Amino acid sequence: MTPLISLLFALAGLASLALAMPRHAAQAKLGALWVARAPWLRGCGWAALGFSLLVRLARPDWRTGLIEWIGEAGLAAAIVVVVLMRRPQLLRGLPAVVLLMVPIAALLLR
Repeated sequence: MTPLISLLFALAGLASLALAMPRHAAQAKLGALWVARAPWLRGCGWAALGFSLLVRLARPDWRTGLIEWIGEAGLAAAIVVVVLMRRPQLLRGLPAVVLLMVPIAALLLR
């Protein structure tokens, strides 16, 4: 359960960080309103990445969790890059959808 939740938070965080950049916001065809919200998106992205790390470090074997988190963050980054290359418009709703999937994943994997 922990790897999936950590991956979802990392994916939401990296997608938010990508949307905070003007170049990727233009790729996703976001208006000037989103560019004005870049500091807010950047803060949410870092918070989601930090929470993803905390989820993995909360285990008794935190050393293994740290290595696994690095791999999960790399996978999340690869997913964001593929979405930006193939369908950048999907990036607009990705952070919200992924964050909504976290409680569902926690309930289903319980």
